[in-house]
Amino acid sequence: MGVPETRHDRTRGGKGTRGYNVVTMTQQDVSQAHLYILNNTHEVVPYIRTHKEYLTSMHPKMNMMKLLQEHNRTFINWFKEIIFSDDNASKSSVEGV
Repeated sequence: MGVPETRHDRTRGGKGTRGYNVVTMTQQDVSQAHLYILNNTHEVVPYIRTHKEYLTSMHPKMNMMKLLQEHNRTFINWFKEIIFSDDNASKSSVEGV
């Protein structure tokens, strides 16, 4: 038989408020979601390539795994600097940042 499952398990992720389940995200979760969206935006792909090439030139002995970790850690801030300093950047790229 076992112990019956509690009906409150559904609300453990956050505070329930009349049909809504509010979950507080950490800054790291928000940054990770933002990076995921940027990685899947067609206009951003050339910037991703450029950033990876930049990192490879700065750290030529770094293996691919470490390079990818460094890219994920630094890409958003690098992208913001590049986009906001580029007058030719598209409006959708700037609004997404």
